[in-house]
Amino acid sequence: ESAGPSNRNLQLVSSSAGLKAGSEKGAKYLLKTRIDQRMYSPHALSLMKGLVQEFPISGPHTNQNARLVTVSNNTFVNRIYGVSDFLMFGKSGDVLAYWDSIGESDEPGDFSEVFYCRRFLEKTGWECKRTQMDWELVLRSRFIVVDGVNLDFFWNKYSSREMLWRRYGKIPHLEEVTFGAWLELMSQGDQQ
Repeated sequence: ESAGPSNRNLQLVSSSAGLKAGSEKGAKYLLKTRIDQRMYSPHALSLMKGLVQEFPISGPHTNQNARLVTVSNNTFVNRIYGVSDFLMFGKSGDVLAYWDSIGESDEPGDFSEVFYCRRFLEKTGWECKRTQMDWELVLRSRFIVVDGVNLDFFWNKYSSREMLWRRYGKIPHLEEVTFGAWLELMSQGDQQ
């Protein structure tokens, strides 16, 4: 009945319907994407599946079977719980839980990406502390961030730049979480 802020309810309902259809056909893994983006690497799906298998979920993970893969594009270091809504890959039950349309909201405030991620975390038993340290723990424990370039990912909406937010030679105000940065977080977790 309501599109919600930034059409977030529309995205939840349409994503949920598509993912449920895939799950009902017996898909073990699901991929949520957007129609206005491309992912042309012939190795993209095997890369993401391999990453899920190589990096088992860790830490407090109530009601989540495996890590979810997201893309570095629009996943930012300093946007707490800001997992990109561009692309998500993982085991069917986990992807369905993330994009489940139950609990749609008209609440303003958070970016849609933050709303989706925090709602998923809370549904699966994570106590969201809304701190940078907790955000880094979430990334280390629950997700895998793959660089868009590894998927040959492109979105020609705001710019024809392949790396929309990257600014060479300048201090970025929006620094994306890259696979390298994610791996660094993973190694920090081993030291704690």
